[in-house]
Amino acid sequence: MKWVSPAARAGLVTVACAVLGASDARAHYANLQPPKTMGRGPEGIYATRDPYLFTHNVGLLTLQITNVGIIGNPFIQDLSAGWRGGEYLYFSGLWIGAIGSDSETHVSTAFPFELRPELGPAWTVHESYEGQSGGLRLGLLGLAAADDDNDGELNEDFHNGLDDDRDGRVDEDYEAIGQQMFSCMYKDDTPEAIAQISDHFPLNVLVRQRSFEWSTTGLNEFVGFDFQIVNTGEQRLKQLYLGFFSDSDAGPKTADSYWTDDLVGWAHIDTTIVDRNKQPACQRIHLKMDTAYMWDAPDNGTSVRGGDVPGVFGSLFLGHTTDDTGVRAPQNVGLTTVAWFSASGQQSDPQNDDERYQLLASGSKPNRNANKPDDYRYVIAAGPFVSLNPGESLVFQTAYVIGDHQTGFRANAVNAQRVYKGQYLDVDENPLTGVDGKERCLQVLEPGTEIVWDDPCDTLNTTVSYRYPTPTCDSNQAHYVDADCDACTGVNGEETLIHWVGTTAPAPPGANTDPAVRQEIERQPDFTAVQDPAGDRKVVLEWDNASELSVDPITGLKLFTGYRVWRVDNWQRPEGSIGPTNDEWMKIAEFRNDDLAEANSEGAIALSFVYPEGPTVRTVKETGIARDGTPIYPIGRYRYDDTNGVINGKVYFYAVTAFGTTKVRNTITGKDEIVELSGLPSAVEAESVIPRWDAVDGCQTVKVVPNPYRGRADWDLIPSEQDPTGARIAFRNLPRDMATIDIFTLSGDLVQEAMHDGRGGDGTYFWNMITRNGQNVVSGIYLYTVQTGGGDNCRGRFVIIR
Repeated sequence: MKWVSPAARAGLVTVACAVLGASDARAHYANLQPPKTMGRGPEGIYATRDPYLFTHNVGLLTLQITNVGIIGNPFIQDLSAGWRGGEYLYFSGLWIGAIGSDSETHVSTAFPFELRPELGPAWTVHESYEGQSGGLRLGLLGLAAADDDNDGELNEDFHNGLDDDRDGRVDEDYEAIGQQMFSCMYKDDTPEAIAQISDHFPLNVLVRQRSFEWSTTGLNEFVGFDFQIVNTGEQRLKQLYLGFFSDSDAGPKTADSYWTDDLVGWAHIDTTIVDRNKQPACQRIHLKMDTAYMWDAPDNGTSVRGGDVPGVFGSLFLGHTTDDTGVRAPQNVGLTTVAWFSASGQQSDPQNDDERYQLLASGSKPNRNANKPDDYRYVIAAGPFVSLNPGESLVFQTAYVIGDHQTGFRANAVNAQRVYKGQYLDVDENPLTGVDGKERCLQVLEPGTEIVWDDPCDTLNTTVSYRYPTPTCDSNQAHYVDADCDACTGVNGEETLIHWVGTTAPAPPGANTDPAVRQEIERQPDFTAVQDPAGDRKVVLEWDNASELSVDPITGLKLFTGYRVWRVDNWQRPEGSIGPTNDEWMKIAEFRNDDLAEANSEGAIALSFVYPEGPTVRTVKETGIARDGTPIYPIGRYRYDDTNGVINGKVYFYAVTAFGTTKVRNTITGKDEIVELSGLPSAVEAESVIPRWDAVDGCQTVKVVPNPYRGRADWDLIPSEQDPTGARIAFRNLPRDMATIDIFTLSGDLVQEAMHDGRGGDGTYFWNMITRNGQNVVSGIYLYTVQTGGGDNCRGRFVIIR
């Protein structure tokens, strides 16, 4: 491992950057200890140690993600960035530099942990995937399909466990991207950072970080990043630069000093690719890319040692906020600075905010790649963003790419650039926008500023002036121009560029496990369109055919092959958990869109066998027709009954995912290969299913279970803020009627009362053993009565032993 000083081993994390000399720079970055909450936060809120670890692992490149401003994780033995068994990263993160309210330059950095989350349970890392309920994004299915909460607005939430739009709901309409997305937030003005970092001057910024990975062959060797920097303070930030710092160490992690023999470089890449999926006139695509990268110098047995790995690993610069006037931000996307440094090199690590800011703003780039193996770090930066007012935000996008030597690296950089570039869609449904090759809508950010548009496609250098206020981009008067000189963008009314579009599995279907659907069932006991999944010693799953309607965003083809049904048993609600983890799911059924023989050969069931039609099951009728003529069916089109060991009262999770297949060209053999695209199961606690006893006629079988309750039942969970006991007992086989349940002590004192509606067949009431005064019940013998409007009067007793 890297050298760690005695002070670091003792857990001292206060760092005085200004006093470090160049010879101490390596130790400065090596003295990493996890940041401390100083006893004020919940365990694990800093996602740096097991079990609070988050790893991109659906692709060939594995990458650790934290919520303390750093990417990678130097505090654990696992690989920070792993590929083919080798290590490629120590840690990395943002540098945010600006002139603050004191007219001095300041830079908030990932190390020494000036960027941290608040100490609340929601400020952890949140995982999702494209097509997940609540996270549907804008795509070829149009606006309505992406409006998860049906409020007429798109993706107004950030996936963070908070009620951002203050509508009483959490994460009900965010944008999930890729086969695996991690979202987190952190700030530079937390009390913990200010207390622990002696010379930290906060800029009062909030960072919303998202990272994306795909599993599809050809797209599975990069991780994309999208950062949104928000000015949450009261002062305008001036001359702001956004940098991305990487301490990229390449080598086998088991080798001594594997980080000491790296090389570093950068390149501006102009290339043209051919996309056979597009119209012939638009198949040639010109790409421009900037990337900084590092690789392991080959061992020579003498001066270069540390083991060898073949990968080239680097940061692909993708985009940032622009301003068409050039007043508030650069007019076009581009890198300002590329720099690398090492303790023994000509340029050593910057030691304080002044030096960091000067580096970000230097506007310099190396003339050639490094030729002396060493332990390098590098920074890429964009700017200046002239001003960022309170409440305003900037975005910055990059990707980590890896490949086999330079050829593989550049090929995967092209793939990452294509996915980021995405595709244009007709979002405003206005035929006057997105035509004649005009894909960019001009907007003025600063009132009173004039846009002087110099047409890049006109050899006569014609300029056009537009004054503030400019029409909004969704109006008929919007100013659209051809900014990329590409006649294949801004056509067919497609005016909106959707970033991060990669080949993904078909979106999961709508199912009766959705809490909103179940609430509708609870509000209307006679609601028969959808069945409540919680049965008596069984779970009844129903879903629609939405997955069969979705098309691949790149090819426009339907990739659907079938459905998989998943279950989670024995979930205990670990501290900080919002639902089961990936490794807790087990597949219990698979249905394929094949004939019976083909499905059986795959160990699956033919999809036609789960249509709930026939003399004993209601017929589910189509609700419409898709553009290609495919019928649209509601929830209830498919049904699966799970009776395998299902226990009443126990907490289960279920998910129905879709999978598909596509052809991918093998770059080695030159042949097309069939690749499966699989959706990942996921659920939150609100989607749990608890099988219940059926309601019955009369009182003969009413019971309390477990009886006696001995401090814990098999179905109890770890307490949480919403469920402070985590414990419950069940009144089972209640009457099929409206009923009042009263619980008394032996002396006749009323402990709790509740209403239960058994008219829809639910014969179970769960009591959390909290009295009507909000106190935990004590050990003892309790009496109960269940009285119905039909005249039933059920009586009994039960015992609680604490």
